[in-house]
Amino acid sequence: NAELERASRMKSDFLANMSHEIRTPMNAVIGMAEIAMHEKDPSKQLDSLLQIQKSGKNLLNIINDILDYSKIESGKMELIEDDYVPFEEFSDIANMMITRIGDKDLEFYFLVEGPLPHKLHADAMRIRQVIINLAGNAIKFTHEGAVAIEVKCTPLSNEMIDMMYHVKDTGIGI
Repeated sequence: NAELERASRMKSDFLANMSHEIRTPMNAVIGMAEIAMHEKDPSKQLDSLLQIQKSGKNLLNIINDILDYSKIESGKMELIEDDYVPFEEFSDIANMMITRIGDKDLEFYFLVEGPLPHKLHADAMRIRQVIINLAGNAIKFTHEGAVAIEVKCTPLSNEMIDMMYHVKDTGIGI
C-alpha cells in the first residue's frame, strides 16, 4: 500500500512538473508570435521566428518525454538498437548543452575514462535522451562553475563494453 501511494505521489509530482515545463515554451511561442506579427523589421521578425522554432522544439521534447513516461508505465517502451558513433553523439550533446548555457558563467565538458570505441550498437536515441535530460537539469540549476558528463568505459570482452555515465555539477543538485 505504501508503495502504491509513493508511485501515485511520484506520478502527481511528474505531471505537476511537466505542466509547468510545458507552459514556459508555450508562452514563449505565443508571445514571440505576437511580436513577430507586429514587427516591421525583417531581421527582428526572423529573430522572433527563430525563438518560436527553438521553443517549439523544446515543447516537442517535453511532450515526447511525457509519451515515453506513459510507454514505460504501460510496458510498451521499445528499445531500437543500431550502430552509432559515440564521439559524434557526445559532440552533438555538447553543442546542444552549450546553447542551453547561454551567457551563464559555466564550463561544460565530457570526461571519458577508458577506451571509447569508435562504433557501438545500442539505442543511441534513448541514451542521448537520458543524458540531455540530466545535463539539461544540471545546467538549469547551476548558475556558475561547471557541468560535466563523465563516461567510464570498461571493456568486458571483444564484443561488449560497460559504459557508466555520471552528470556532475556545482549546482544545488537533485
